[in-house]
Amino acid sequence: MKRNILYIILNSTSLGIAVLVISTAVFAAVFCLAAGFPLARPAVIGLDRFLFFGAAVLSFCGMIFLIVAGFRRYGGGKLVCEAEKSRGQSFLLWETPAVLLFLLLFFLSWRTDLDWPLAVGLCLPIAALVLALVFPFPRCRNGFWSAVRVLGFASALGVFLLGGLCLVWSGRTVSYRGNDPAALPSGVRWLGGKYIPEGAADIRLEGRSTACRWSCRISEKDFRKFMDGQWPGNRFIRYDGPMNPEDKGPFPYYLNAVYRRDGGSYGLRYDIKNQTMTGLYSHH
Repeated sequence: MKRNILYIILNSTSLGIAVLVISTAVFAAVFCLAAGFPLARPAVIGLDRFLFFGAAVLSFCGMIFLIVAGFRRYGGGKLVCEAEKSRGQSFLLWETPAVLLFLLLFFLSWRTDLDWPLAVGLCLPIAALVLALVFPFPRCRNGFWSAVRVLGFASALGVFLLGGLCLVWSGRTVSYRGNDPAALPSGVRWLGGKYIPEGAADIRLEGRSTACRWSCRISEKDFRKFMDGQWPGNRFIRYDGPMNPEDKGPFPYYLNAVYRRDGGSYGLRYDIKNQTMTGLYSHH
């Protein structure tokens, strides 16, 4: 068999994706099972970092051991049947990196609002299919490597579907009315600890985890505590009058606004007179 570089790269990619995804899934399942088992919960709480890295290393090493054992038993002999071509196996080889690259480009497009990554990503699975049909590789004679290709494609497709679900979930619209920042919807709960002061009441939030606005009532004493503790370095600027012709007040107020290079931004404004704080967040 004439082993070209592309053939080796695609096989290695399928094998690597299968190892990483399956070992990660095994580790996550074991860790969640241990965390949910009452007798093991104290150990999980006390040794969370040790368990995290230990279980990850063990699951990864276990996958490597199984691969080596399987290769030694089923991986010998001639790898391919040079006289036959397999479009099905070629499809698995080409589509494995294609679906992962499509997910990465889709995520890049979602984060940056650029159109070209999505356009390129949409072409990749189609191009992989065309390549598999027009330029098929020799059929793999060995059952071990056939299984590697199936597992690699299944793993890549699983990562793609999970990533797609996460992107859809993070973009869903949520709302909240209440007095407890810890009770915010899961997609925006992290905002409570970073942008909403302790002691806040009448919290109102609308939007998504990627872009939302909120307001709350907070005393000036609690706001100053929040300003000095959560935002050291005087990031809040006090305005006793309009900062531009469109600024209608009411005055005085504190403002903390940041615009990042990637297009993300946040703004916090505290109205001293009405003791009301408003916020706006956008990740891009």
